[in-house]
Amino acid sequence: MDTARRLLLVDPDSASRAAVQAALSGLGMVRVERSIADYDGAVRALDGPAIDLLLIVLDADPERALAAIRQIRAAAPRVPILPASRSRDGETILKALRAGATEFLPLPIDAEEARASIDRLMPSAAPEVAGQGAMLTIVGASGGVGCTTLAVNLATMLAKAPGASVALVDLDLLLGCVDTLLDVMPELTLADVTSEIDRYDETLLHRVLTRHESGVHVLSAPTDMEDAARVEPEALRRLLELLLRAFRFVVVDVSKGFQATDFIALELADTILMVTQLDVCSLRNGARLMQLFRQVEGVSDRVKVVVNRVGSDITSIGLKKAEETLGAPIGWQIPNVSDIVNSARVKGVPIEVEAPKHRITRALQDIARGFAPIGGDRPPKPFLGKFAAMFT
Repeated sequence: MDTARRLLLVDPDSASRAAVQAALSGLGMVRVERSIADYDGAVRALDGPAIDLLLIVLDADPERALAAIRQIRAAAPRVPILPASRSRDGETILKALRAGATEFLPLPIDAEEARASIDRLMPSAAPEVAGQGAMLTIVGASGGVGCTTLAVNLATMLAKAPGASVALVDLDLLLGCVDTLLDVMPELTLADVTSEIDRYDETLLHRVLTRHESGVHVLSAPTDMEDAARVEPEALRRLLELLLRAFRFVVVDVSKGFQATDFIALELADTILMVTQLDVCSLRNGARLMQLFRQVEGVSDRVKVVVNRVGSDITSIGLKKAEETLGAPIGWQIPNVSDIVNSARVKGVPIEVEAPKHRITRALQDIARGFAPIGGDRPPKPFLGKFAAMFT
């Protein structure tokens, strides 16, 4: 399995760039996805297929390189930056750290030092298979259980993971409201993209999908109900497979009607998050869904149960009884905090923005951490490499 991190190399010096790229190829843990010769173009170069790590060589013009680091840090704070230089003087290293880096790689590249620096910048377990993201499909045991709220907030939290890129797809073709919950105005919808799927590749998808300020790329449901009929199942399958090549995470909010398009998202999902509540109707329907999933080999193994609105007035069944009814363990619980949820929905902001320290935010963060290292209330203190640590 190819687990190489996807790297963007920035170095205006062609000879240096070739030497660095050759050294990186021998590490076995990174793959140079793109290389550019322009410091000023570094931010623009990130607006394409997913990049896990950016390596920038300072030597051609240190001041412009440091300015580029500051711009990258402001524009894409989740992308780890690894500055490199043939100069090992303290002033160069200190300037790189002050610009926003937390590591420094001396050149020429020493394999052991490079591997250690990259591991410290990206401490998570093996990254997603290069060219193949993970799909998380959200399905509800009944209408109104909170699927769209979970999908939106899970996507925005996953976007905080180091090097992560996230696409959020609204597959509730008739009544979807993902765009409303994020207060975005899409220029293109699911119907527009699927009807011309032959035009698209990974790079173009990054450019045309609506980008929320969190970094999530949104593909909304059709604006007009009659356009829902334009979304052909086979075109949708091709689109979802393309999204999986373009993004590290693809979060899909399916409809409650279980159309052919919904089943495609369930089939392709790496994880199915089934959302329910602790009331008789939701659990009965949840049990019926689990029975349906068990009829297809391998599907039920990918289902994780999320219980929403725990502690609400409609809660009439305990967690143990719920697990017995569903025949599956409860993976996560989300507390009932309707005032905060409703306020976030009205404002069109993620719950984490509305109530960053609240227990519902922590509950949603716990779900996101099940798929990626997103951090918490206090980001971990950077662990600096041996050269950088000498000057901090």
